[in-house]
Amino acid sequence: LLSMPMCNLINGGKHASHSTDMQEFMIIPVGADTFSDAVRMSAETFHTLREILAENGYDTTVGDEGGFAPAVKRGNKEALELLMHAVEQAGYTPGTDIAFGVDAAANSFFDGHNYALKSEDRILNTHEMIDFYASLVQEFPLISIEDGLIEEDWDGWKVLQERLGDEIQIVGDDLLVTN
Repeated sequence: LLSMPMCNLINGGKHASHSTDMQEFMIIPVGADTFSDAVRMSAETFHTLREILAENGYDTTVGDEGGFAPAVKRGNKEALELLMHAVEQAGYTPGTDIAFGVDAAANSFFDGHNYALKSEDRILNTHEMIDFYASLVQEFPLISIEDGLIEEDWDGWKVLQERLGDEIQIVGDDLLVTN
């Protein structure tokens, strides 16, 4: 068996200036029967996203990790809306064929006291940040959140896991690997 690929389509955060606060918006081809199907579905969606971005006046430059780096106008949620449109226009069903994941890299937008989402002009405490993630999970086929909180937010990680851990994958890369 091969792992399910998580393909980075939109870069933000420190990997793409003037884009989203969150670092990566990924697609996960959960409906693929084979690994090669998963790669094909991902490539088709990637190229469809490029067309959508170009048609709507977004730059199609890529960030440090290969995803597009559009200068969003309405914040992090807009990146997920763009992915939804790309998945549908590529001929797939969001949530059935292709789901989403985000690598928030919350360390990069934590200001020492709160989570500062500059692209949305919002300052959130831990519980509000978790509420924000929960709203994204309800609105989009979001099945994985990586680095949703800062490494030292032990109480917050517990609440995040209790709140969303039965619904989605919670990944603590910075928490468990880099820390």
